[in-house]
Amino acid sequence: MILYTDEETVKKVSVPNLVGLTASQVNQAASNAGINAQFSGNTNQGEVQSYRQSIEPGTEVDAGTVVTVYFRDNAVVDG
Repeated sequence: MILYTDEETVKKVSVPNLVGLTASQVNQAASNAGINAQFSGNTNQGEVQSYRQSIEPGTEVDAGTVVTVYFRDNAVVDG
């Protein structure tokens, strides 16, 4: 006997807005949304917040997709 099944259905999730958050807030939001966050920039000093993400908020992606989140220290003033 051979059993045929549908191809595995990949769950789609919506990418949340991860801009303006701390590293721990990004981790929590990503986890809640079913995606993975990869950090770019130094998240270990000062008052760092995310300022950009690699996939726009609201984009439908496969669960487990990696979104790169970019951080900078907002206490540092340019120029």
